Amino acid sequence: NMMNKGKIVTAKPMTESTIGKIKKLLVDDPKWHSLFVVSVNSAFRASDLLKLKVDEIEDDGNRIVIFKKEMKTSKNRRVMLGTTASKVLRGWIKMSKPATYIWPGQRGRHTYGFYSWLLKRWVVQVGDDPKGISTHSTRKAWVKIHIERHKTPMHVLMRALSHSSEAQVLAYAGITPRDLEVAFSQEI
Repeated sequence: NMMNKGKIVTAKPMTESTIGKIKKLLVDDPKWHSLFVVSVNSAFRASDLLKLKVDEIEDDGNRIVIFKKEMKTSKNRRVMLGTTASKVLRGWIKMSKPATYIWPGQRGRHTYGFYSWLLKRWVVQVGDDPKGISTHSTRKAWVKIHIERHKTPMHVLMRALSHSSEAQVLAYAGITPRDLEVAFSQEI
């Protein structure tokens, strides 16, 4: 299954402000709150998160580790969630006691289209513009925040995303060739 291999994804990164407002909106809805929090803290594609199964996570009581073979790249990823994301996910699992999928739907797992619809609805509910928002927006937000706020090295981001070039990572963060021209035109 080649999915969107090589496809240029045009979703825009979700802003930190929007993320904060959606987390607050969903705080009393453990299922969707946990999915959203894990989404913005793991950089998994929605197609992989929606298929996350109980046997693909390990919990040491402090932090949860997700072991997932990515659909798009067929690469194995290991993601250790932070303590807050782990706590939110642990709370959902203890409450729901899922049998197979972490976030089950009525007939198996939730679809990508349904999750996309939910994300856009949440963005509208918090008063922000849903234009350009897709399931990839949380993944792109993770990258943008790691570049701008955390100053995470490029090679780390490339590995975390299973990307083979810096250009792919920069595009995720919304950094264009024009942005680089402007940066180089500013003399030191």
